[in-house]
Amino acid sequence: MNSKTLNNTNLLKEKTEMEVYKWDKLQQKRIKIKIEIIVNSENLILYSYKGSILKKYQTNPDIFYNIEQITNLDWQGECGEKNLKSGKWRAIWKGKQLEEHSGYYENGMKKGIWNELFKNYFCHSQVYEQGEYLDNKKVGKWKFLYLNDEIGGGSYDEGGNGIKVGKWIDLDEEFYKDKQLVYHGEYKNGNKVGLWSIWFNNGNIYKQMQSI
Repeated sequence: MNSKTLNNTNLLKEKTEMEVYKWDKLQQKRIKIKIEIIVNSENLILYSYKGSILKKYQTNPDIFYNIEQITNLDWQGECGEKNLKSGKWRAIWKGKQLEEHSGYYENGMKKGIWNELFKNYFCHSQVYEQGEYLDNKKVGKWKFLYLNDEIGGGSYDEGGNGIKVGKWIDLDEEFYKDKQLVYHGEYKNGNKVGLWSIWFNNGNIYKQMQSI
């Protein structure tokens, strides 16, 4: 964690709060904390927790969901005209390139096949999603992979609206090695319909817990 502190509040232009997850080593579980997102007079975006700067950005990155992503995750690639992302971009974790996590941009929009990090990716939840983008919207079949095994997924509409359709296996938003919860059910026009069931990985086998 960056040890620099925010000691000149006069340079701040804007400040907001956001809830993210943090791994609590004592409790051995994830807890929610509040961090500050600050824009200073030089238009740098600062992520701060308890007065310490976690990371600085020149431009607004993708949304973060936990402290580990803020401190460890970067993306490497090039920008074209109007400073829009272009060509292949790769995920960097703790300074090391994640070969399996990459995709292509065209004029700042995601296109083609992407292998991207699950929204709550961290050391105990090395999950990624694999599928296709069309003009920054997910289309067709997407799947979730954990330790290189397919554990879920489903389909998005082919019209480029980025909405889920048909049968899906969704991952719990807090999915990690000790909380491997998934949900089986169906979507219609992006909305859950009918009966959904909850499954939990007890060892190496997913077992149904209940229906909702």
